[in-house]
Amino acid sequence: GLCFRATCFAPGVAARNTMSSSVERFATDMLSSGKNIREIIAAGMRKKYKPNDIMAIIQRQMAKKSVGKNEVVMEEEELSSDEEPLPKVGAEMEEELLESTTEMHVQPEEVEEEDGNEGWDDGDWDEDGGGWDEDGDGAENIEMEPPALTRTMSFKVHQITDVQGKMDALISRVGELLYITRDEAGCLLRHYRWDDGKLKKEWFEDQKKVRTTVGLCRRRNNDESSSSDGKVQCSSWGCRRVPIRKAHALACGHFFCKRCWRNFLESEVSKGRTCIFARCPAMRCKRQHVHKFGCACTELVPSSVFQKYLKKSELLQKYQTWNLQSFVEGQEGLRWCPNPKCNHVVEYKLGGEKTIECVCGSRFCFSCSKLEHEPAPCDLVTKWMTSTAVSDDATELWLKARTKTCPKCNVRIEKNRACNHMHCVKCGHHFCWLCKGPWSKHGTSTGGYYVCKKYDEDAKKGIRSSEEKDMISTQKMLQKYTYYVGRFNDAKNGVQLTKKLESELDRQFTQQNKSVEHTKFITDATTSLATARTCMQWCYVLDFYLITGKEKKLFEFQQQMLIEQTESLQELIEDNRTRIDVLLNKKKEILSKTTSLNNLRKRMIDLVKEGNFEAVLSYKGDEKSDNWQCLFCETSNRSSSGFCKNCQACKLHGEPDCRACSQRKDL
Repeated sequence: GLCFRATCFAPGVAARNTMSSSVERFATDMLSSGKNIREIIAAGMRKKYKPNDIMAIIQRQMAKKSVGKNEVVMEEEELSSDEEPLPKVGAEMEEELLESTTEMHVQPEEVEEEDGNEGWDDGDWDEDGGGWDEDGDGAENIEMEPPALTRTMSFKVHQITDVQGKMDALISRVGELLYITRDEAGCLLRHYRWDDGKLKKEWFEDQKKVRTTVGLCRRRNNDESSSSDGKVQCSSWGCRRVPIRKAHALACGHFFCKRCWRNFLESEVSKGRTCIFARCPAMRCKRQHVHKFGCACTELVPSSVFQKYLKKSELLQKYQTWNLQSFVEGQEGLRWCPNPKCNHVVEYKLGGEKTIECVCGSRFCFSCSKLEHEPAPCDLVTKWMTSTAVSDDATELWLKARTKTCPKCNVRIEKNRACNHMHCVKCGHHFCWLCKGPWSKHGTSTGGYYVCKKYDEDAKKGIRSSEEKDMISTQKMLQKYTYYVGRFNDAKNGVQLTKKLESELDRQFTQQNKSVEHTKFITDATTSLATARTCMQWCYVLDFYLITGKEKKLFEFQQQMLIEQTESLQELIEDNRTRIDVLLNKKKEILSKTTSLNNLRKRMIDLVKEGNFEAVLSYKGDEKSDNWQCLFCETSNRSSSGFCKNCQACKLHGEPDCRACSQRKDL
């Protein structure tokens, strides 16, 4: 009879066999594509395959090639010992491979050497033990929970001492590479705005040219220093000969006494930040004439001279601060915290979020150093802040919307709740405000002081002057602009009110002796509220510049969801701000609303970052809007309304008693 051999597999063993087959297929495909061992292991680790499994399969494939097509495939434990072993995957290779994977990864523990072999053994990973399981069964390990991921921050906050260390390290590296002193390296880097790449390139191309441009001479022996009496002449006019130990000269060879150095450096620091580029005060020209600008010595004064001769600590502190500021400003990855009371420096790691939160609590954009403004891009924020400030652009917009030019002298005139009879105070010309014709041709037959029949007839035919068309268009633009400025300021005030609410809650927690761990979810909720209102604030700016269309409708729909969720959470906390126990009992509801709010805010930011609105973003803005704001009473109105619901000012001209629009039924 036939004999059947039954084998029972445990669930963990079956899962392991399935995993082994997938690893084998992966390694075989990678080998056939011509990848080397390092690339195969790196790709496998990104797929969560164990390096020792990959190496075992590679060994089998190499063994197949070595014994030929007709030989039986050897099992892993039957590989001959005289074959040349493949390289092990040791701890150093592992760290190098892990650096090439994603930013969020699990850091495996280093494996100790066993039996003189370095690298991974043939067991399975043991999470509790921090290594591979020596038994090799791995049945239990297959079902274990995956380790927690390590999140990499996109920025790091440094103290001033840390930044000073970075600057000193850069000076040392450049000095060692170019075989120059630290003083020379510091002078070169300050001249090149701390761009060591550009410095190295130009230095190795033409060292002499760089020295001449920067103002660095090679150190030379001075004849006066070898005088018989051991004295040198101070280069300052009227100064005496002094002992050489009481004088100092730069590489240019111009000696100055200690007192002259101290007076000169104090004078340079008093001039401001330019003192970091101070040059030797001597004259290199030896001719007897009135010296000009080109006669001065160009040798840069190194930092060591400032440290040696500046005796006033406040002046030396100023110089060191300005020198450090120039270093930070010259580094693309470093920024000062914009908070004037903070002295921290932020280091940004490329590829992460550009909204930085300093240890002082300030949140700002790393690119433009302005306060947090997501989702609006930096250039749009700059344009908006310029337009909202008292600027020529805002003044010109108001003048176009609210005034007309005199037909005779072109001076601008504003009409304010009066008849159509205009009298220019500059040239004395009388004209009609609506048709701008001479007032002498107007009278009872033309409609009197408040009606112009000529203008009404042209308006019915759709005929308007270019000036009036421009005025109406600008009026609509100004109404839309005023509406969004109002919403922007409301959201900005909401941020401040939320911060006051947070301070009030903290005071309540302290008075009622509530622990931080029990009230942390409330603090996180108020922080999320402030961040969401900041996002809402800049969403209005983005909405102002979006061209009307389906994309803008999508944006406004998401914006409205964010507003509703923010108001819901704010109302829940504010209504119970004096009843802390009620808030603690509503922990689940607060956590749910906070999570939803954070997700909506992140979605708004991601929609902009993904470029969904780039094609419909106009940096000039347009006059179309679903709402407009009256310029007289600041009441918001729907776009379908031709008159303000509060003061009855017309939408076209912005006048409360506009006789030109009061008779029109189409408005």
